[in-house]
Amino acid sequence: MSTSQHILTGQTERIASVSPAASVRILSKITLIATFLLLIAGALVTGNKAAMSDPTWPTFVGHTVPKYFQGGLKYEDSHRIAAGTVGILTLLLAIVIQFNDPRRFMRKLGWWAFALVVVQALFGGLIIKSIRNPLVSMTHASIAQAFFCVTVAIAVLASNMWFRDLTRPPVERAANRGYIKFLKVACFIVYLQIIMGAGVRHSNDNPTQDMFIPHLLAHIGGAFAVICVVIWLNMRTWHVYRDIAPLRKTAIISALLVLYQIAFGIMSIFANRERLKIEMPTTWDVTVSTAHLLGGACLLAVLFGTLIRSYRILDLSAPVHIQGQAYQSREVTP
Repeated sequence: MSTSQHILTGQTERIASVSPAASVRILSKITLIATFLLLIAGALVTGNKAAMSDPTWPTFVGHTVPKYFQGGLKYEDSHRIAAGTVGILTLLLAIVIQFNDPRRFMRKLGWWAFALVVVQALFGGLIIKSIRNPLVSMTHASIAQAFFCVTVAIAVLASNMWFRDLTRPPVERAANRGYIKFLKVACFIVYLQIIMGAGVRHSNDNPTQDMFIPHLLAHIGGAFAVICVVIWLNMRTWHVYRDIAPLRKTAIISALLVLYQIAFGIMSIFANRERLKIEMPTTWDVTVSTAHLLGGACLLAVLFGTLIRSYRILDLSAPVHIQGQAYQSREVTP
């Protein structure tokens, strides 16, 4: 056995000793999917003007279990059931990580996730108690996206993909640190754009003023910033990292998601404007605005997941300057 093979075998054995149990990987994926479905349920509440359908939080119209699924109650109470399910899954995930993942930071991350879902639930109740204060509603939506990112992080860190990356030599490029810094900036800009989108969705929560146009203009400005970020990400990736499969896939997916968001964003301008009217929004308007929200969540998840994985794929030690070529020809598969 050669020296390199011996080192790689030892690395594999060390990785196996710190890998979490299969229960952590499976439950983290289930929690991630449930959180995504919860985002859909929350978007349907806002889209169907159902946020105040049940003012008896945390009960269901005064009952401990839901009894009525009519009108707005079918959206509001379904959202509460979904939120409760995610809360239970998150608590279970934190406990399972505690006993089945030897990494200390993962155990802390599990409890941070549970703390965040509790805060999110309290803000959900505060929306009812404050009679849909716009700032509270926007904060609730923002925490939801932050919690979604935490579930993405746990799922990535517990995945087989994460540990497979450890068995491969990291990519040595002079641009590595700058690339990761830009991924951080990209995640931050997309997250701010999502917050501004929440402002558009909740612009009619205060009946004394119409904030739709100011929030919409801010959101459109943010859209141009996101477009620029994704264009730069694609240019940088294809120039320096086009041989690195995970980064190349992220560039392609992010570009497709931006095109998706532009199309649904234009349609959402009219869909969200319809919600400001007295009449109930149509199914088409609700579908369009919900699809646009989910597109933003997916873009943030893709960028954030890639940011985490980049710490394994890219070597952040002393920069390596490569003369005469823009990139190395070393394929890294997912």
